[in-house]
Amino acid sequence: MAIFTRDTANALMAEIRENQAKLEACGGHDFDIPPPYTPGGRAVCRHCGGRLDPLQARWYVRGREHEKAAQKGSP
Repeated sequence: MAIFTRDTANALMAEIRENQAKLEACGGHDFDIPPPYTPGGRAVCRHCGGRLDPLQARWYVRGREHEKAAQKGSP
């Protein structure tokens, strides 16, 4: 059985911070989203390399589609 140590926690937090920094610095995401229900699957941005849960990435993409439609004057 693996033991969750302080070093493991610190490494995990560093990885989370690095990923968050990538996502926040990106000028516009283009996610490669895995098929639904892929165990451990992560959506990866083709621009910044940031990773998201696939469901979060799908909602991001859907929001961008709505934004584009609104700019064109579609309801």
